[in-house]
Amino acid sequence: MYADGHALEEVRDYVTQWMWRYNHERPNMALGGITPKQRLAMAVKLPQMAQAMLALH
Repeated sequence: MYADGHALEEVRDYVTQWMWRYNHERPNMALGGITPKQRLAMAVKLPQMAQAMLALH
């Protein structure tokens, strides 16, 4: 599609930046207005919190 590697590298850079913004900065209404990164952090914390609560009993 592209004749030179330079143009392809520009496309890769653009897509990489877009994906980062999409996952780290853009609130997602399907996730309740939080970013995918925030949702992932919550998913990791919940099992840790549950495990800590079970250890108390």
